[in-house]
Amino acid sequence: MAPFGDSSTVGIGGISTGGGITVIQRTAGLISDNILAATIVDANGKILHVSETENPDLLWAIRGGGGGNFGIITAYTFIIRPAPFQVGIFEIIWPWEQLDKVIDVWIIGLLS
Repeated sequence: MAPFGDSSTVGIGGISTGGGITVIQRTAGLISDNILAATIVDANGKILHVSETENPDLLWAIRGGGGGNFGIITAYTFIIRPAPFQVGIFEIIWPWEQLDKVIDVWIIGLLS
């Protein structure tokens, strides 16, 4: 299990350095919390390896501590763990003119 995010239009690079809010964040944290290491090409073209032992300040920065303007990340290493529970994902589509009815039915279902 690795937390990802809540947007299908953002890739792994954007979601990882921007947080990665997800339904499993209480268990696993944000995706940015789960970055163990990375390889970055800085503005001078230098390849930097980033981890707790190599360039730890830069690791802190790419985990959301610095705005994401430190270079181009070409590789990530993430923590992966067994999922402690099952997650169901679904999509509901309805005509917007029925929104009031959909919300009423959804709330009644939640209160039942």
